[in-house]
Amino acid sequence: MESGSLRVYYGGEGVPHPGVTLSEFTLKHLRHFADLGELAPPAQIDAATGRSVSFGWLLERCVNAAGGWRALGLRAGDTVAVCSNNHHALFPAVLGAMFNGCTVAAIVPSSNTDELLESLLLVAPRGLVSDELTAPWMASAAEALHRQRGTSTQHVVVVDEASSSPIPSRAISTDALFQKGAAARCGLDLDAYVPAAIGDPKQHGAYILFSSGTTGKPKAVLTSDFSMLVHALNPGSWAVQGGERFLVSSPLSWISGALMMFECTFVGATRVFVRACSDEITWMRTIDKFKISLTFAPPWLLSLVPDALAGGGAKYDLGSLRAVATGGAALGADMQARLQDSLGCTVAQGYGCTEAGVAFSDSTGLPGQPPPRPGSLGQLQPWVHLRLVDPVSGRDVREDIAEGELRYKTPYLMLCYVGDPKASARAFDEHGFYCTGDLVRRDADGYYYFVDRIKELMKYNSWPIAASQLEEVLLCHPLVREAGVVGRPHAIHGDLPTAFVVRSYEKDLSNEQLGEEIHQLVRARLSDHKLLRGGICFVDEIPKTTSGKINRNSLKQRLASFDEIAKLDSSVLEKCVYLENIH
Repeated sequence: MESGSLRVYYGGEGVPHPGVTLSEFTLKHLRHFADLGELAPPAQIDAATGRSVSFGWLLERCVNAAGGWRALGLRAGDTVAVCSNNHHALFPAVLGAMFNGCTVAAIVPSSNTDELLESLLLVAPRGLVSDELTAPWMASAAEALHRQRGTSTQHVVVVDEASSSPIPSRAISTDALFQKGAAARCGLDLDAYVPAAIGDPKQHGAYILFSSGTTGKPKAVLTSDFSMLVHALNPGSWAVQGGERFLVSSPLSWISGALMMFECTFVGATRVFVRACSDEITWMRTIDKFKISLTFAPPWLLSLVPDALAGGGAKYDLGSLRAVATGGAALGADMQARLQDSLGCTVAQGYGCTEAGVAFSDSTGLPGQPPPRPGSLGQLQPWVHLRLVDPVSGRDVREDIAEGELRYKTPYLMLCYVGDPKASARAFDEHGFYCTGDLVRRDADGYYYFVDRIKELMKYNSWPIAASQLEEVLLCHPLVREAGVVGRPHAIHGDLPTAFVVRSYEKDLSNEQLGEEIHQLVRARLSDHKLLRGGICFVDEIPKTTSGKINRNSLKQRLASFDEIAKLDSSVLEKCVYLENIH
């Protein structure tokens, strides 16, 4: 679609907003599946214990939690900050806060006291939710918040039924929250409950997520009630069908975790949740045990699965899988095809960001859908308006087959960064499109491919190098479990691609021998200017951001501290010193 100097692509219409609030829509579907009784599947299953709960259980506790928050003095417009791993009682505590008209601010469960305090200072909560693991840090952060701002908070700790662990003083358990709500309800029938009025859903902040902070401190991304609902109704590659089982490894501080809390409720699917899914064996074992239909997993985890299946993982039956969705980083075409062969199901990529929602997604094996295109992020999501902008000239790229900075706007756009109006304004261009800072490529059929972050592109002798392309090649080596690439600064040549590698020890190869094999692989697959001239460093883990992406700032900080790459072998530079820039 041409609009003056703009070249705008449109994803077409999708599921429209139903004209009610997120809480009203969620409550309606909770009631529907609760009324089905035993004919409905379980609402939730805790993979750690195997315990399941019904939609009726979830409905009653959501309504009681709403009354409990109100009894604690919270009203519509107040904020409840959540820092918890997944638990049965967590979800009704959070949904109940939303039913009460509160804004939920979901903080990464691995946050320490200082990080928690920084988040609390941004969102100024009146309610807090933690679990027994995060409760001490939340209590300390709340005390610091009170000292600095004079803010008093109500702290609720998610407690499992079998737990006997003490909770912080001045905090109450989720059971106590539910009991307060039940007492305030005074026997009122669940069917008579009405969620709190919130005014205009397009202006009411429903949910706050924190950006990953790869270019600075995390920002608090405020999403409206309207946006959250229409986003959950148009989930793309995360679309789950009624009666299916979705494995949830994401906490509520990830957009995937938050959206699946709603989407599974809307369609009557079962969420099988884990506290964390940090290795491929746990992932496969959970799929086998609970007969998972669909799941979302990050590329770094999926890249470990084929080798695991070829080894001891072969004992796990993954035949229940209809599809695996992935995102957060690009998955190379070779690895995607290898995964599909190993898993025997569709592997679909997608692309989205906290500030603007899902832009692309690929098909997930539903009837009538074409197979996903390996290496592609998929096609435009419904309601998405997109432009590709030349990062140098700032003009829209006109060609159908094109590469440029992704800028888009959707009904899922954030309202703002909380407390940071300048950053909120900078996030959008003069036409109201969110500027992602990501380079993507569009092919003739309307499929999109991730190239790299504009700020993460390396340049060797002025030649651009995408870190993601190098990482894709490194992961093709059977002994490379994880890989991250950054540029090592050089006074003459610019950036020298440097690889951090987590290796497997299945074969008796020294690091030096494996390093030489990796160099040979890169030479065979990529152009000369993309060679790993900065060296290879073997590490125990690749640092990641809170959203699971490679933390390149951390890798750059570690460059100078490793003896393995302290000195450069000048011979690796000689071949390319005089390369001319032909771009």
